[in-house]
Amino acid sequence: MKKLLVYLLPLILLLTACGSDAGADRVTEVQTLYAHLQGYAAEVMVDIPREEETLHYTLSLTKDGDAISARVLAPDALRGVTAHIDGETLALEYDGAVLDAGSLNPKVSALSCVPLLLDAFPESYITAQSTERFGEQDALRVCFETDCGGEKLGCVVYFSEENAPLYAEIAENGKIILFAEFTDFTFGAILSSDAQVKNE
Repeated sequence: MKKLLVYLLPLILLLTACGSDAGADRVTEVQTLYAHLQGYAAEVMVDIPREEETLHYTLSLTKDGDAISARVLAPDALRGVTAHIDGETLALEYDGAVLDAGSLNPKVSALSCVPLLLDAFPESYITAQSTERFGEQDALRVCFETDCGGEKLGCVVYFSEENAPLYAEIAENGKIILFAEFTDFTFGAILSSDAQVKNE
């Protein structure tokens, strides 16, 4: 029995190392994809915990270069409001009227969280990675840190087998300040127009 363990131990270590390298290669591949991604369209449900309640939003997002548009689908009280973000400038549009809302504040919001995550991911140092079950598929879970307005944020993103984002969390000082679940994601210019992914 001891002899068998002597032979099995190096084999187990070798297999573990191979899995780790494969995971690192996958992360590099996904980072490269998002580094060259010129745009995307997404539908996302965002939850923002507050002291007394959790705010719930459903947004339809499009990004084309540096221009981002976010249309509110829920709650009903805000349905139809569209935010246009260009750099740090925010404009709100409703029923044809456009309001210049100035600069983004707070830095992490329902409107800005998706661009923040997906823009920071390619440049960030990966602190942890793993393959985990998400719904009915194996997802790549990636943890990284990014700076936002002088604050360090901890980010977690789950990617589907097709490299589309499925779910994300943003934390500050170890406390989660935002959850985001993607229900639809379409890659832009880097992939063909039929690269639409429905997340179930």
